[in-house]
Amino acid sequence: MGLDQWVYREYTPAERQCADAFPDIDKGEEVWYWRKNHSLNEWICHNACPDDMMDFNCEKIYLYEKEIEELFFDLVKGKLNPNYGCTDYQEDMLQFVKRAKHLLSKGHYLYYLAWW
Repeated sequence: MGLDQWVYREYTPAERQCADAFPDIDKGEEVWYWRKNHSLNEWICHNACPDDMMDFNCEKIYLYEKEIEELFFDLVKGKLNPNYGCTDYQEDMLQFVKRAKHLLSKGHYLYYLAWW
């Protein structure tokens, strides 16, 4: 078993209409993927999950500008433990933040999905 994590961009209404014509197409676009990034998963649990959600395995957790900004500041302050198997954890996470901020600024909706 493991921990697989994604951030997806939801399709816009126009994109969804096209996707409905092709049912085999997913309803969103993968933005980022991690494998066993436990510190990010814990961060999401404490900073982005709704209070009433006890288990967020395979649940969409929407990420807004507020959460992405908090993630950025916590990364810069060294609050996330780089236990993830990436050779440059900080750079990988900062690249994700940059991409997420860009997509959010264009009006896209992002959500985090973890499967363990």
